[in-house]
Amino acid sequence: MTDRSACWLIVNPSSGSNAGGEAVDGEPIDVATMLNERAWIVTRKVTFPCDPLPPMQTLDEESIRLAVVHAGDGTVSAVLNHLQDWDGQVLVLPGGTMNLLSRRLHGNATTREILDIVAAGRSRAHRISALAHEHGIAFAELLAGPGTCWHEVRESMRDGAVTDIATNAVEALRQTTERPHIWPRGMSLAREAGYKLVAIVPGEWGLRVDGYYAEDAFDFAAQAWQTVRRQFREGPHDRLGLSDRITLTTMDNSPLPCLADGEPVECADGYEFTAIEPQVELVATGHD
Repeated sequence: MTDRSACWLIVNPSSGSNAGGEAVDGEPIDVATMLNERAWIVTRKVTFPCDPLPPMQTLDEESIRLAVVHAGDGTVSAVLNHLQDWDGQVLVLPGGTMNLLSRRLHGNATTREILDIVAAGRSRAHRISALAHEHGIAFAELLAGPGTCWHEVRESMRDGAVTDIATNAVEALRQTTERPHIWPRGMSLAREAGYKLVAIVPGEWGLRVDGYYAEDAFDFAAQAWQTVRRQFREGPHDRLGLSDRITLTTMDNSPLPCLADGEPVECADGYEFTAIEPQVELVATGHD
């Protein structure tokens, strides 16, 4: 249970559902008002990335024990990486497109439902398993392979830049077809030809690994579109199993293009991704 007292609210107006004017019961979300109605006092609102993330020292100096994040997985990941070793608690609310981490913590609960449960003292704060990569920690998922280049198309669609959408789609198609497949080393169920996209999802079980492929031109086109929509999980894939460590290699030893919690990063060929327990406590409701 989190004490109902002063808190900081971190939002990203350009994140998925925030940008689209998400509503609860027909009314636009005002998370600060919702918090205040439940006896929390929002003493500072941080609009990321325009505002810098709060230093842990400042949070401590102002006796802040709860940071509330209403944003997508990328912003949430940036906040959690930034607050490593902070002894306060972080409440993640669904404010993005996929909200994978929020779903892991709260199921498909709405912002209002989550806050009601936490305010009633029926939540738990704990450290969850995550995935360490070359540039930090992924809390929801890490995607690797040439298929990740469709991220640029998705960003263009979000911005509504029609010319950029077309240009980026052509370039993404070229990169996906021409760049080498990647291969999960040591996983006996993996295809010898490798994959255009490998998904690594952390959980209490360790790391779950899935390899996504395309058998023909139709599959390839469908998979590309699903990647843009971040619904690639519906495409043809192999469930490769569970592990605490997974090493990915490219067929030509080039760097690994990745999306860590939806944000593009590049890791060295042959990098070993590992399951870890980050030093940050997250509030969970377990709502289905």
